Amino acid sequence: MKVYRVEHRTYGHGPYLVPVDNYPESGEDDTAYYDAVALSGKLCSDHAFSDEHPPPTLIYPNEVCAFESRQDLDRWFDGWHDYLRVVGYIVRVYETAKPRFDRWGQVTFPKTSAKALTTESI
Repeated sequence: MKVYRVEHRTYGHGPYLVPVDNYPESGEDDTAYYDAVALSGKLCSDHAFSDEHPPPTLIYPNEVCAFESRQDLDRWFDGWHDYLRVVGYIVRVYETAKPRFDRWGQVTFPKTSAKALTTESI
């Protein structure tokens, strides 16, 4: 099944979480990383965990979030596309054999066993 995930084009994380293991090496330009950190905080405080944008019912440590369709993804992030694009997020389309379906078109899946197919602009 194809799923649609918003993730950072350089670091690979979703917009609600910035993993510390992808921190830029010493001497690298870390502006994009800190911009992503700032946006994730804004998304968490202003967008996530509301009745309209609840977190998945259950997500295992090896899973990431995505959506069943591009339309579901666009609806979820309505009003945030420009912010996401400027900070370096893209839509990556994956093929996964192990999706778990949740509410509002959300899907969780193990990213390590999925195949990245293509990228699209957010």
